[in-house]
Parts: sequence; C-alpha cells; structure tokens
Amino acid sequence: MTAEAKQRLAVLQRFTELGAGFQVATHDLEIRGAGELLGERQHGSVAAVGFETYAKILEEAVAELKGEPIKPEFDPEITVDVPAFLPDDYVPDTGQRLDFYRRLAQATDEDSVRATLVELQDRYGPLPDEARLLGEVMVDKTLVRALGAIGYELGPTRVVLSLGGDTRLEPARVLKLVQKKGSRWKLTPDMRLSYAFDERERDDRLTTARSRLLDVKACLN
Repeated sequence: MTAEAKQRLAVLQRFTELGAGFQVATHDLEIRGAGELLGERQHGSVAAVGFETYAKILEEAVAELKGEPIKPEFDPEITVDVPAFLPDDYVPDTGQRLDFYRRLAQATDEDSVRATLVELQDRYGPLPDEARLLGEVMVDKTLVRALGAIGYELGPTRVVLSLGGDTRLEPARVLKLVQKKGSRWKLTPDMRLSYAFDERERDDRLTTARSRLLDVKACLN
C-alpha cells in the first residue's frame, strides 16, 4: 500500500459523521494537489480561510488587476432578544454548525434561508424552536440588507432600524410613514427608525417586526 493510500484511509477513518464529504474532499485535495492555483503550495491558504472566502479573495484580486470596481459585501448588525440559535445537541459537529450559521447569515433572500432550513431538517430531523427562530431572524436580515440599513434591533417593546448614510430608502417616503396620523414610527436625528409595539403586537413580536420591515421596504427608491 502506498503512502498516499494510507493517508486516504486515515482521513476516511477520521471523518465518518454525516456531511463529512467536504472535509474528506479537502484532505484528498491536500494529498494529491491540484495544480498551482489550488495545489500543494496553495491548499494551506484554502484550509485557513475556507474555499468560498478564498475564491472571493481571488475574485477581488483579479478584478483589481483588471481595474474593475470592487463592491464591498454589506453585512448589517442584527440584535434580537429571542433564543435564535442551533442547539449543540441538534447539530453536534461544531464545523457543521458553523457552516450552517455562515450559510444562513449570508443568505440573500428568503428562499435561500428556507432551503438551508430544509437541508437542516433533512439531516438532523425536525427543527427545534431555537433553530426555527434563527431561520426567521435570518429572513429578517435579508430584508434589512435589502433596505441598506446598518443595524436591526428587536426588543420587548420596539423594533429599530439604524439607517446610516448609504440607506436605499427614499427620505420623503420615510417621512410620510413617520408623519402618518396615529403612526408609532419615530425617526431620530441619528437616523434610527423605530416602531413601538402595542400590547397585542408584543405577544408576537417576530411577526409584527416582519410586517413593519415590509412596510419600510415600500419606501425603497
């Protein structure tokens, strides 16, 4: 048996859990090499940052060499007071858990979030409440990102959007929303757009917050 064959067997013995195919493929790539771009002189960088991040860095480097504009990726800060996470006993493998967190956080629309939740359920069984709540929060994050807001806070009594200077909202439409008779929207000088829940809405804050985000989405340019 060759040295490479022994290495491959060792990898197969080490990675036996469900969904370990990526780790096996990565180690196989390290063993055999794959040319200069992702070969033995490069795979260390891939392993350190992950293939997708490495590919993005490479894409930006190529764009810079071509003189093309590089659009930075936008990631709003999300703060919620609901138990939204993947329990350790639901997804026991730390690497897999982190991968699902990354995929949910980087989802660009609701369909992408829902597809990832379906994959979670297929692999690990029915979603616990915490995972279901995480999915709903990540759907909200796709809306927040679409608005160009830099932050989103969901608390017991209100929901707050931090707009920042690069918001895609039309100012006149936002003012109309705030100034509407009976409106519970407020806009502060530091560009924080908040909505205060009434008694009934506090019982289902996630649903109310989603509806209010869709109201704000109507103010897009």
